[in-house]
Amino acid sequence: MTFRLDFVFSYWIFVWFLLYYFKLTSFNPLFALEIATIENIILLFLMIYYKVSIFNIISFLFINFFIKVLPLIYLWNTKTVTRDIITSIILFLIYLLWLLINNKKNALKIQYEIYESLIHGKSDTPFLALTKKLKKYFVKES
Repeated sequence: MTFRLDFVFSYWIFVWFLLYYFKLTSFNPLFALEIATIENIILLFLMIYYKVSIFNIISFLFINFFIKVLPLIYLWNTKTVTRDIITSIILFLIYLLWLLINNKKNALKIQYEIYESLIHGKSDTPFLALTKKLKKYFVKES
């Protein structure tokens, strides 16, 4: 089962970054990116601990480099103000509401399922699933 793109909060933060980058919003996503990056570092260590395949770990790092690290580098010299933190919280609440609207009654369960997918190398998040499909297409395994 691959999770829908809109069920992964990291992609919401990345869209927010793009809106900020293209000056469509003045709310800075730096705080949300920092929290998400810390979470992903913990997730990376869990993936290593659970001996996830090197392909999945590299794919995870590659994807997060583009959706988290590059945006963080771009925002590095900007400041987070209280309204940015409040906006981060509001966006997360909207995300939870979105899950509820889409019959995902327990957002914590969705997050748990995403973490389980990652630490057990299932490639169920959208971009990891894509890298797995690309690998199958380009690399013929014997």
